[in-house]
Amino acid sequence: MGIRDVLRGVLPPGINEEWEFIRGARYERLALKKGLPAALKIWYRARKGRNLNLEDPKTFSEKIQWLKLYDVTPEKIRLCDKYLVRDWIKEKIGDEYLVPFLGKWDRAEDIDFNALPDSFVLKTNHSSGWNIVVPDKSKIDKKKAVRKLDRWMHTDFACFMGYEMQYRDVRRRIIAEEYIGDGVHELDDYKVMCFHGKPHVIWIDRGRHTDHRRNLYDKDWNKYPVTMLVPNLYEDPPAPVNLKKMWELSEILSQGFICARIDFFEVEGRLYFGEITFTSGSGLSDFDPPETNRQWGDLMRLPKDVQCYDIKPL
Repeated sequence: MGIRDVLRGVLPPGINEEWEFIRGARYERLALKKGLPAALKIWYRARKGRNLNLEDPKTFSEKIQWLKLYDVTPEKIRLCDKYLVRDWIKEKIGDEYLVPFLGKWDRAEDIDFNALPDSFVLKTNHSSGWNIVVPDKSKIDKKKAVRKLDRWMHTDFACFMGYEMQYRDVRRRIIAEEYIGDGVHELDDYKVMCFHGKPHVIWIDRGRHTDHRRNLYDKDWNKYPVTMLVPNLYEDPPAPVNLKKMWELSEILSQGFICARIDFFEVEGRLYFGEITFTSGSGLSDFDPPETNRQWGDLMRLPKDVQCYDIKPL
């Protein structure tokens, strides 16, 4: 297993937390040695098999890479924080869209599992997707959960996931929220992609941890003949009850950002905010037809004369 394998995201069978940490550390060392633009180009070439045009990006994928380095603002850093974003959501649209909060900790070993309800979700606030979903507390391996959370807390998500630098300066915490599923099925994940404060497309992600599939729709739930990274669903699901509200809230929440993806969950007709993401999928999504990549890129207007994020050792 060499550095090229690591950069491509190829990991040994039975990946463990230690190897995840090593991969993130290698990404960071590469950036500190060569500088972020060069490191990002190496990472992109390894992952996509083609060169990255960072100087004059055209496609959605290329412009997402550009945003990682040249559009890192204090506001983005605040909103990438899964804990601090809750106050912003309360200010913008109201706390009725927030998943109920159960607690926060600076260290995994400080979590009092006995004080938590029978079901809950643990997540690190400086990341996306680093969650431990607990539908039944009696079945959780607490020591294993603490080890995983501790490893995540000591891993720089920004470098681990391909230089999404808006995550690097988030003060790391562990938070717990209520479990809002039924304990049997994975929740459908609704994502609204917005450009310059205007919603453009909504998609549904289903079976993320089993048989991941995705359909893309317009604001009236007309399906786009497009696949993005994963196959389409086997059947067209009905529109979510809160489709119009998702669109309206996404327009509010995406104001002032070149690109923002607003995620929602819908449970028994109730709408919950999931997260706001500024570099969707780390810019690795492939499209069919491929011209969609350029079409989405054309919707993004990048500013001139901006400074690259200055990476320094943590």
